[in-house]
Amino acid sequence: MHKVIAIGDQMRMTPMLNLTVLPGKTVSFTTGSAHLMLIAPTTPLRRGQIVELDFICSDGDSLRTSFDVVYSQ
Repeated sequence: MHKVIAIGDQMRMTPMLNLTVLPGKTVSFTTGSAHLMLIAPTTPLRRGQIVELDFICSDGDSLRTSFDVVYSQ
């Protein structure tokens, strides 16, 4: 997970080491702000594809959610 921050007149990515989502709230990941980058996925991804990811929470619970692939190489 990364977020984009402005430093002077430049935009930089900085890692997000954790993410807190309060009960009943949502978080959006979008190009140009908070986003996920998958490094070396086990199968090639295509733009427009939907992928499911599992998040492991600090209490040991897990959450599966879907994401749209918006960029692929």
